[in-house]
Amino acid sequence: MDKLLEGLKAQTWPTPVAGWKVERGLDATDDEAVWVWATLENDGVAYATIAEMREQIRSLAMEVVPSVAWAYVRFRTASEVGNVHEVEV
Repeated sequence: MDKLLEGLKAQTWPTPVAGWKVERGLDATDDEAVWVWATLENDGVAYATIAEMREQIRSLAMEVVPSVAWAYVRFRTASEVGNVHEVEV
C-alpha cells in the first residue's frame, strides 16, 4: 500500500488534500479491495471536483494494486475529523 500512498501524495489535486488513509482487505462479496479516504482541507468542494478526484484515485489504485477487484474512495473534510494536523497521511 506504500506505493499507492506515495502515488496519491505525488499527484496534484484540484483541491488541497490534508491527509490520506489506505487499507486493503476483502469487501462484502469476499473480493480483494482497497479503501482510500481522502481528507480535504476545504469544506464545500464542488461535486464535479469530487467526482473527478474519485475517478483519478480509483484509476491510480487499480493500476498500482492490480490484484484488487475494486477501489472504494471516500472523502471527508478536515473539519469533520477535527484538527487537520491530527489527520493520517
